Amino acid sequence: MKGLPVGRTPIQFEGDYIAVSQEEYKRRARDPRFDYAHRVEYAAMGWANRIGHAEFPTGKLNEVLADKNGKSLSVNALNNHIRKAKGLGLVEPESNRRCLVLPE
Repeated sequence: MKGLPVGRTPIQFEGDYIAVSQEEYKRRARDPRFDYAHRVEYAAMGWANRIGHAEFPTGKLNEVLADKNGKSLSVNALNNHIRKAKGLGLVEPESNRRCLVLPE
């Protein structure tokens, strides 16, 4: 498309749905400037498969959500951030550190 910045993919619409760049949401999930609950949501979006599940090997999500110094989160801290994201409705209640589930 003419006029788009180089390297950017336009947002695509399909009825009531929108498609976004998963690479952008992977970047946002790793960005410590964002609140952790939103970084959990961004990780769910960035790594989601076709059914809205983002699966992570043990310890991977802790690394993705590392603090501004690059230190991985503890299991307790990660669980607390996921709990907050659930409370805000950013991920489904069945989400956990191994599998984040996007809301329908």
